[in-house]
Amino acid sequence: GRAYHPQGWEVSWRETAQQVEAKKAIYQTAGYGLGHRVAILFEQRPEFIFHYLALNALGVSVVPVNPDYRRDEIHYLVEHSEAVLLVGVQSRAADLQAVESDLHGACRYVPFDDFPAVLPVAPTPVQTGEPNAQTEAALLYTSGTTGRPKGCVLTNEYFHTFGMNYLTD
Repeated sequence: GRAYHPQGWEVSWRETAQQVEAKKAIYQTAGYGLGHRVAILFEQRPEFIFHYLALNALGVSVVPVNPDYRRDEIHYLVEHSEAVLLVGVQSRAADLQAVESDLHGACRYVPFDDFPAVLPVAPTPVQTGEPNAQTEAALLYTSGTTGRPKGCVLTNEYFHTFGMNYLTD
């Protein structure tokens, strides 16, 4: 019943792996890797997992953006998280382009709906080393009900432990 998949959507594990590898190649070619953060505003779309897994494989931390945030809230989150790329849905393009402009290009916006084959080059080099259990996998922000949202760093180990506990419960 979602506008973006009104008839539903089915994807195989093989198709998922292909999508992840394709996205990974695009991000990697543009220089994204260990130590970078990429903000994502996708409205809970299932395609999020393609980007998350691709970025995570490169050591990039994902910063999910609440799709209900107003422009100034998105600006705060992107600036505070030090995200270097912002991938977002077309319906929010005006706000996301404005955030990019407000930040003077410190975080570049690219559309999710028409995800480009070539991304803006990462503004800083990747850190040395390989992703491991303690590597930051995601930076999640609180709702900000008692002030500015606060970021919570979640590591690969956290997601692994969460997944294993979920599978055994």
